[in-house]
Amino acid sequence: MNKNPQIIKKIEPVNCPHCKKEFYISSQSMMPTLTETTTIEEIERTKEKVREGLGQIAFHNDGEKSQILEWLNNENTLLDASDIEPILKQIGREQVEAIQANKK
Repeated sequence: MNKNPQIIKKIEPVNCPHCKKEFYISSQSMMPTLTETTTIEEIERTKEKVREGLGQIAFHNDGEKSQILEWLNNENTLLDASDIEPILKQIGREQVEAIQANKK
């Protein structure tokens, strides 16, 4: 008996293409699970928090910030609250590296 109801295990008989002998193949698949879904309002709140965070980042040129804002303002950009910190960290890291590279 399967102890985890979200895993489906199948055992199927298969014939060997060479010797025609029957053997069994087992496979497992997981049932999809739905977690909390993000609403349009939450997406907009998240985008606003990212915009606020961008104000704390020193950009090495205005073009970079404009491109990020264009991406952020795109209606096809979907974010949830768990995206805020990783996005801002990545952008900040990239800007620091670009600024350091320009000083050399």
